[in-house]
Amino acid sequence: MDRLERFDTILDLPALDELHQLLGADLCDIVAQLLVQLPAQFEALSVASAAGDFVAIRSIAHNIKGSVGNMGGVALSKAAAALEGAAREHDSALVARQMEQVTELVPETLAAFEAFVRERCGD
Repeated sequence: MDRLERFDTILDLPALDELHQLLGADLCDIVAQLLVQLPAQFEALSVASAAGDFVAIRSIAHNIKGSVGNMGGVALSKAAAALEGAAREHDSALVARQMEQVTELVPETLAAFEAFVRERCGD
C-alpha cells in the first residue's frame, strides 16, 4: 500500500503524480519551495486575522488557495477559498471559523507534501 494514501483527502494524488510525470525533478523543487513558503504565508495570515485586516486576509488566503491548489492540495485550497470569501464579505464570525479550518489543515498539508517529497522525490 502506498504510504501517501493516508493523505488522499488532503492531496489530489493522481493529479500530483501526473504533474510529477510531466515535470519530474522540477515538481520536487516546486514542492520544496511550497514547504518553505506555506508556513510564512500562514504566519502572515494569522497576524492579519488577529488584526481583523480583511484586505490582507483575502489577499493571503487567495495566494494560499492558488499555490497549494495548483500543487494538488485540495483540502487547504478549498478552505482558503472559503476564508477568502468570508474576508471579502467582512464576516468576522465566518472568518474566525474558516481560520480554524485553515489552521487545522496547514500542518496536515505540510505533512502530506513532505511525505510526497520523501516518497516520490527520493529525499
